[in-house]
Amino acid sequence: MVKIRSKGLCPKCRYKQRDRECKLKPQSKNLQKVEEKSSLNVFYNSMIAIHSSNPFSIESGKYIYELDRSNICHILPKRTYKSVSCNADNIIILTIEEHARFDQLLGCLEIDRLMSEFPKTMRIVIDKIKKVLPLCRENGKIRTALETLINS
Repeated sequence: MVKIRSKGLCPKCRYKQRDRECKLKPQSKNLQKVEEKSSLNVFYNSMIAIHSSNPFSIESGKYIYELDRSNICHILPKRTYKSVSCNADNIIILTIEEHARFDQLLGCLEIDRLMSEFPKTMRIVIDKIKKVLPLCRENGKIRTALETLINS
């Protein structure tokens, strides 16, 4: 007696069937995600190496004792704007608390509050975003809001 499992097959037959199904599935999406993650890891490591000689927050000037990925803040979010996710002009260095607040305000498109809470940072952001926007292939609300900020 062989125990019948899923799809009415014994374990050995089901294993063979699954193996054939897996070979037929395209793997390009998974490979693309792996490549994106590895390129982001290389980008983060290079940015940490570059900025570790001067690890200060742009806004508050606080010294960052252990500069890591959480201190690297993307102006245009890397998840939505993948074409500029590994662009050095698309990042700023902030403390973890400042990074969280910056992302929160930018995500809610509260540009006026960003200008009032992050005056030093926003001057730098405007200069950097002028370089990044022509390279960006994606469209979105944040891009539109930053474009109107630059044009006004």
